[in-house]
Amino acid sequence: MKIAVIGASGKTGRVFVNAALGAGHDIRAGVYRSEVFHTSDHLEVVKIDALKPADVEKLVVGCDAVVSVLGHVHDSPAYVQTTAIGNVLSAMKKHRIRRI
Repeated sequence: MKIAVIGASGKTGRVFVNAALGAGHDIRAGVYRSEVFHTSDHLEVVKIDALKPADVEKLVVGCDAVVSVLGHVHDSPAYVQTTAIGNVLSAMKKHRIRRI
């Protein structure tokens, strides 16, 4: 299964990505600030801003499922999770992805 992960470089995101890779999934990891992963044939790291619909669409296209582990950091706006999940749902609908 190909899984898009939003918030992949955070604490929970890193754990999820590594576990999913270990289980044999292909991962498209959406990161905002930094890449924290080792190179893998089953991992594609995509720099995105979850507040930008086009970035989220770029991340999810061609995936079978989307996982959001997006949290708040010190300088993130209060609306980041609400806006991001709205962008995710819109992109999923457009590309007929049914697993979140």
